[in-house]
Amino acid sequence: MTLLDASPGVALVLRRPDLPPAVGRRLAELGLRPGAVATVLRRTVRGGRLVAVGDVRVALSRSVAAGCPVELLP
Repeated sequence: MTLLDASPGVALVLRRPDLPPAVGRRLAELGLRPGAVATVLRRTVRGGRLVAVGDVRVALSRSVAAGCPVELLP
């Protein structure tokens, strides 16, 4: 499952992104690192996702969200 597949409001654990290294580094700088707990807040008009990690809110494009694998929080 990826952030693109996740339902809004569900807590998720981020896994290693399947994205170009530069994009993965930028996401890590923003707090979206493997092992972090994230929640999809809502879907955007063009299919992207607004994601919360702690106090940080990040808007991701559809393609970036599709490259971010997640697992449900146990």
